[in-house]
Amino acid sequence: MDEQDINELKPKVEQRVLSPQDSLQAASELQAFKALKSRSERRRRNLLLRIMVASLIITGVLFVGWLILRGLMPDTPTVMQPTDFVYRGDFSNSIQGNGNLLPLEQVTINPEIDGVVVELYVSEGDSVEAGQLLFTLDNPDLDTAIAMAERGVESARLGLRSAQANRDEAGNYVDQTYAAYAE
Repeated sequence: MDEQDINELKPKVEQRVLSPQDSLQAASELQAFKALKSRSERRRRNLLLRIMVASLIITGVLFVGWLILRGLMPDTPTVMQPTDFVYRGDFSNSIQGNGNLLPLEQVTINPEIDGVVVELYVSEGDSVEAGQLLFTLDNPDLDTAIAMAERGVESARLGLRSAQANRDEAGNYVDQTYAAYAE
């Protein structure tokens, strides 16, 4: 770089010197900035102080509440375990008692169909589980209805087989007709 380039880069002395108006304006701006900064710092200190005071108050209230609860709750008494001396001899371990036992739950069974009980698989007082067979009923009307239903199912199966055979026969007829037409 030559000297002429350096001189162009340096600000001229007239440009670096502020006018009295600019100087006053810069001073007032600096004073306003300092006032704003000090006000911001005061607000921050006040906020921290409020937070500290609030946390101390909350801690104090919790401590006083804990003391009150601690004072209201009775001390748990110490229970002494029973003790006895041990002697050499025979030991008997038995319990005797009299009374009436009642079931936890008693259920009356009402079947949805009528009939005569042919076999009974449980007796009074037995424990039973869900799904366990309790008894067998004899109902001739129900047996007749079941037999008729089975015959109806067999008849429907025969009808289905017949319909399938008719369908196959019709398909063969269509194939033959088409073959005869194509010739």
